[in-house]
This record gives sequence, C-alpha cells and structure tokens, in this order.
Amino acid sequence: MRLFYSKPSAFSRKVRLTVAALGVADKIDLVAANPAADREMLRRINPLGKIPILLVEDSPIFDSPVICRYLDERFGPGTVIPRADDARVKAGRLEALGDGIIEAGMLLRAELMRSEGCRDAGVQANQRDKVQAGLDHLEANVPALAASWMVGQMAVTSALGWLQFRLGDQGFFEGRGNLNAWYDTVLGRDDVQETRPDA
Repeated sequence: MRLFYSKPSAFSRKVRLTVAALGVADKIDLVAANPAADREMLRRINPLGKIPILLVEDSPIFDSPVICRYLDERFGPGTVIPRADDARVKAGRLEALGDGIIEAGMLLRAELMRSEGCRDAGVQANQRDKVQAGLDHLEANVPALAASWMVGQMAVTSALGWLQFRLGDQGFFEGRGNLNAWYDTVLGRDDVQETRPDA
C-alpha cells in the first residue's frame, strides 16, 4: 500500500495518526506529494487531485474519512472507529467537527492570501465564525475529547495543529483554557510529534 500525503495537510495527518494507532506503518509506503506541483500525477489516481490518497493494489481510496474507515476495518476493527452504534456516531460527529474546522480555516486562509483590495470581508467573517464556533464547542466539551484516542480526537488534533501552523496569528487559541490544556497533553504523544506539519 502507498499513502500519498503532504506534511502540512491536516487530512493527511489524521490518516497518519490512524496508521500509527493501528501499528501498521511498516505496511504502508509514504509518498510525499504536492497538490499543486504534482497535480497531473495525483489526478490520474484521484480525479479531484486531492490528498490524502491510499493506493491499495492499484485501487485508490479517498478521502480521509474513507481511508480511516478502511484501515480500521482491515487492520483492527474498533481500534480507531468504535464498533458500537452510539459510540461510532459520536466519534464520527467529532471527526466531522474537526474536518469542518480545517475546511473553514482553509477557506479563510485562502481569502487572507488575496491582495488587500480583492478580499471579501463577508467570506472572511463567515469562515472565521465557523472556526470560532467549532472551537467554542470543543472548549465546552473537553471531557468528551479526553475520554479516548480515536478518529474524532485525531481529527481535532489535526485541526488544531493546522490552525497553529497556518493561522497562528489569528488568535484562535486565546481564551480557551480547557481546550489548550487538552491539546498540550496530546502534544506529548510521540505520534502527534512525528506527524507535525512542520516536522
């Protein structure tokens, strides 16, 4: 198996954390890819040209939620995605929240990278509000975060790491003592350190 990924990609990081949790790093070759520079090559595997992509015997699997489900089912059912219905729904909801924060952050960053006169204040405000609302929810529900280390926590960790890396000057971590304390604890994990976007 080959995993096409990028270090700065939060979605790639979530998959790499899944691989680490399952203990199958030796079964997967990592292939660094740049969605811009490697666009044509990636599109031959995934028509959208997006990463991460898991290539299994020439059959591509994308995107990150599908890859994580596949890996969990194949290598350790219930290790990363709970088997019980209620727990699985909660994990999936937390994963969706983490992924949504990343997506909103990416749209905000794209807008901030425009020249001053071309920025859309409405788009900025809308995406910033989504990130803030997601983080507010996490701040109010840290006990649920601390309860386990599964795909939802991996998604949130990836989101926080990406925000710190790409939008660290936007004040998203201010006034969130509970969430910051949880994140500081998570940063002590070897797999989290090894998958840092700047590693």
